[in-house]
Amino acid sequence: MTEAAVRRSYTYCTELTRVQAANFYQGFRLLPKDKRDGLCAIYAFMRIIDDVTDTPSICDEEDGTSDRSELLDDWSRTVSAIYRDALGRHPILPALHHTVHRYAIPEAHLQTVIQGVATDLHTRRYPTFAELETYCYQVAGVVGLICLHIWGCEDLDASTPLAISCGTAFQLTNILRDVREDADRNRIYLPLEDLNAYGIPEDEFIRGRDSERIGRLLAMEAARAESYFASSRPLLEMVDIDSRGAFAAMYGVYRTLLRRIGADPIRILTNRISLSAAEKLQIVRDSLLFARTGRLTTD
Repeated sequence: MTEAAVRRSYTYCTELTRVQAANFYQGFRLLPKDKRDGLCAIYAFMRIIDDVTDTPSICDEEDGTSDRSELLDDWSRTVSAIYRDALGRHPILPALHHTVHRYAIPEAHLQTVIQGVATDLHTRRYPTFAELETYCYQVAGVVGLICLHIWGCEDLDASTPLAISCGTAFQLTNILRDVREDADRNRIYLPLEDLNAYGIPEDEFIRGRDSERIGRLLAMEAARAESYFASSRPLLEMVDIDSRGAFAAMYGVYRTLLRRIGADPIRILTNRISLSAAEKLQIVRDSLLFARTGRLTTD
């Protein structure tokens, strides 16, 4: 594998990230180039794997589940191969190979992500929060662990549970933001034990009726996600100083998004909540200030 091939691959990953990662890319730009390239390679991998579950095969007689499962199996084998220095033909692979070896990212982390994404092929309900938390670890908490390898930190053992909590906070925020879209696909990520506790039948939740009970449920879920943000907050000072601005930007965008959801939870049944480009830019500016002073406006 030539240096030119690696550079082309990183360029491909960076462009994919720029186009697809609306909530992350501006924060990525605060990293030194080597770390930014590595994070873009990881993001490209995550994006491609996640897209497998959202793109049914036109060749499948039903919903494409078997074909998509086979694609994920192929990616699992591809990941194993790059750890043996055997690369396939996908354009992200030279950059991904370079990144996982440069930053000593364990293969198990990437395989865990694939396993978590595969869950979406056959799971449409989570009976308990414990089961949902396991899913969040697989698709987001372990991504936090991967980021630690790229960002750098003095105490990996102490940082590990905080990174998992932060990833969980991000994923719980995504789940709340996408409640309506997921319900339209007959998918409920919020634990059924929580719906039952608030007296909400599944069909009522799926229809998205504007009820006081659903509003209270969503407020509780937002408060739980906020607790994960709060518990992971010390991690911002534990990563290497040249990574703090980027991490703070990602953290700030997602925590601000969650707080907007929490301010009026019932709105997510009819509107997808998002931040404007100007708001994200201000968070990036605040994150630069945090990297210099330690003060964060989202505290």
